Amino acid sequence: MPVTAPDRRPHPAYPIPVSRDIAEPLLKDLLCYHIEDYGSDGISVLIDKKDDNFLVTFADWYGLKIELTDTKSRLKDLAADFLGKNIAKLLNVMRMIRLNTAMYYFAIDSESEFVLVDVMLNPNKMCGPGMVRDVFGKLFKTQSVKLVDKYNQDLVNSKNLIVKPSMYRTVLVGGVEFPLYMRS
Repeated sequence: MPVTAPDRRPHPAYPIPVSRDIAEPLLKDLLCYHIEDYGSDGISVLIDKKDDNFLVTFADWYGLKIELTDTKSRLKDLAADFLGKNIAKLLNVMRMIRLNTAMYYFAIDSESEFVLVDVMLNPNKMCGPGMVRDVFGKLFKTQSVKLVDKYNQDLVNSKNLIVKPSMYRTVLVGGVEFPLYMRS
């Protein structure tokens, strides 16, 4: 199945974390993933199946598209590298689980390695960290989970972490729905 050129639809930005004062009371009694902070730099890969073709688009985490024909840039080079080395893995997984559309968010670590940190299945549904690890962990480096337990305020206060509930949840902030997760 051929991979075609990207279309011109808007590319969603990576969801921003909710502020600690809003998130903490909601996370307090939940089973949570306490994850090593993966930073705020990365690429998103949108794969959308149309008939027998897959449309693949790349963007930074702010939703700005990365055109592979653009002049040299770090993210463009990383996206091109990803396309050459990793896109077949994602397409195979999508075929196996019969998924037509997904947005994959990859952080870029200090060695310019891709770290899969989130997968969006539709505009209001993200995979949980456990599903990301279980489904994609043998194919890609995934976020480093430090603890899976009830929200641990002592750990959050002592380390630079991202906290996500084990089941995807959203919170309404100023009339806008955001995924419930926070940075310490």
